[in-house]
This record gives sequence, structure tokens and C-alpha cells, in this order.
Amino acid sequence: MTAQNATACPSRLMKKREVIDVTGLSESTIWRREQEGRFPPRIRLGQRMTVWRESDVHEWLADPVGYQQAGGEGA
Repeated sequence: MTAQNATACPSRLMKKREVIDVTGLSESTIWRREQEGRFPPRIRLGQRMTVWRESDVHEWLADPVGYQQAGGEGA
């Protein structure tokens, strides 16, 4: 049953360090692009835990130049 549970979740959450490693971007570049609507939004899980949806990060990786956050044109 654990295999079924693992496949039932379409996206896992990625911690900040993993996002930095996967994208090759610095923390400040990620923050700036988020503010501009050109990077997936972070999810705060408390004061010290920030994560991103893996599916959102992979969507960005597929087209980093053309990526726009859903629901906005950016700043």
C-alpha cells in the first residue's frame, strides 16, 4: 500500500537547498524572480521552513525564459 500512497501524490515538496541545487540559481535570484512572477511561488511551512512544489519547479525548468506564475503578469 505504501507504493500506492507514493504514486497518489503527484508532487512532492522541495526544500530551498534542493531548489538551489536543481536550478543553479542563488537564493536572492530565486526571490527576485518570484517577486517578478518569473519563478514558482514558495510555500511557507512555518517561520524557518520554505518549500516549493516539485511540479512547479520542473515546469519552470522546462521553460525558464517563458515561465509566468499563474494568475499574473509579474511586476
